[in-house]
Order: sequence, then structure tokens, then C-alpha cells
Amino acid sequence: MHVFHHNRTDSLHHARPFLSTWATRLVAAEARKQIGFATVEDPDDDESHVRLRASSNGSGYTTAHVVTWNDFANFSVEALAEKFLAKLSLPMFLTQFMAAPKVDGDFFVRKRRPHPMIQVAALGSFILSRNPYATGYFAMLFGIWPFACKSHVDIK
Repeated sequence: MHVFHHNRTDSLHHARPFLSTWATRLVAAEARKQIGFATVEDPDDDESHVRLRASSNGSGYTTAHVVTWNDFANFSVEALAEKFLAKLSLPMFLTQFMAAPKVDGDFFVRKRRPHPMIQVAALGSFILSRNPYATGYFAMLFGIWPFACKSHVDIK
């Protein structure tokens, strides 16, 4: 009777793609879950305005917040990045690898085009794609801002 002997690297050779796929799916499921939590109002956060409306006729969702000039004045990409870092830790971690430059293996923040701004824009898009009414994080404020500061007007 002949006995086959395999060394450990040969026996794990076919398991590596499976383990990699399994780990990727596990991470993706958690990232999707965290993005899903960001598409609804957080009852523990008074400053959470997931749904922003430009106007209201009094009907419809009672949880929707009508945008005000104070919302524009208080809007900060840095503050939103901090909120995302606290609530969306995995998506922020993943998008940092996609958006942030590295020097000698360490991430650094550029003065122009800082990666937290890019991360907030990407995550805002992901949230909006999951819930078209979740305009409060990024879409409404960035959509109206060019008009508010009149950058759409060609002044000569």
C-alpha cells in the first residue's frame, strides 16, 4: 500500500484562494452593514440629519430636516470625516487605502486634496446609492453650495 505524503505548503495551496475569498466576503458584509446604518437617522445623535429637504409643505416625513443657512455655515468636511471615522470605521479604513498617499509606508495628508475629503465624498456617494433620501451627509450641501456662494455666476 502506497501512502501519499504532502508537505504543509502543498496541502494549504488550494485552501488559500478559498480563505482569501471568505475573508473578503466577511469584510465586505461588515462594510455594507456599516454603510446601511448610515442611511437612517441615528436616535442617539441630535446632530444627525440624514434626510435634508430643501423645502417642506408640512406633509411627508416628520424626520426630514429642512436645510437652513446654519446648516451650510456649520457644515465641515473635517467634522463629517470624524463622524464617519467613529461610525463607519471599516469603510473609512478601506477608503484610506484607496485615497491616501503613502511615504515610507505611512499615510500622510496632503495640503491640497486631503484624502479625508475624498473619503467623505466616496462614502457620501455610497450612502446616497443605498438610500436616495439620505441627502444630509453630502449631496444636498455640496449640491447647493456653488449656488450659495454664487460660484455658478460668471462675474467679469
